[in-house]
Order: sequence, then structure tokens, then C-alpha cells
Amino acid sequence: PGPRQRAAVTLPPNLHLQTLSIPGWNYSSNHTEHLESLRKGRQGEVEANLRRVLLRLHHLYEVGEDPVLSQPVTVDLQAVLRGLGTVVALEERSLTGTSDVHALRRWSWRTRTHRTRGDGTSSSLRPPGGTTVTVHPKEIRTFFVHFQEQ
Repeated sequence: PGPRQRAAVTLPPNLHLQTLSIPGWNYSSNHTEHLESLRKGRQGEVEANLRRVLLRLHHLYEVGEDPVLSQPVTVDLQAVLRGLGTVVALEERSLTGTSDVHALRRWSWRTRTHRTRGDGTSSSLRPPGGTTVTVHPKEIRTFFVHFQEQ
């Protein structure tokens, strides 16, 4: 038998896989803890964690740009990434990947229609521990995807 063939990673046409990479370091998911370790001179291990990847998804369309493709799109990352392994955990991160989005303080502002924007982000729609995510028009979402050890 030859090398094991993996299935292709496929996404709906209105989503772009902006980043899929191995971070290249054992970065603590707790950014404050990581910075404190660096400040104290503890660098930690420098080997790549091959069971975790950084994933960024980008919705390509603006609201109203296309009647179908401008709609929010929901994907199951377990199904999308099945060729890479079994997803065991999904951590939503800030755009840079350094902070947990649930620890961020969101800005809010008023629009012409007087609705507050910025508080009800799509990240709150994902059930804890789930692998299904919704990406809204022009939104970029960043995740650490953890795979089962093989």
C-alpha cells in the first residue's frame, strides 16, 4: 500500500480559506500566561504542535453584493477538515490569533438606524465545544483547531 490519500479541504464558494498553518510553536492559548512566561525568561518548548492548526476563514462578499453569495454561511469544520483528522476542539481567537475572542472587550457604536453594533457577534452563536461556525459577509474568523492524536 502506498501513502495514505487525504480528502481535499473544500468550502462554499463565498468563503475563502485565508490561513491554514501550523503555528510553529507551543503557544499557550492563554495570551497573558504566555506573555508572563516570556517576561520571566521561560521560553518553553519550541517544537511545533502538529495537532493544532491556525485557521482563518474570510467571507468574500459584502451585504447586498449578491442575492445568494452575500448571505451568512454556516459550515461544520469537522466535515470541512475531515481529510486532516478528527477535530476534538475549536478555539475562536482574535484576528492575530493571540487572544481568546471571549476575553476581548468589544466596541459598540450606533448606526444611522440607531441599532447598537459590535456586541452580538457571530462567535456567540456557536455552541460551546461545537464545530459548526457561521461567517457573516466580509467577516474574518480565526480559530485554533485541535485534532485528535493519531
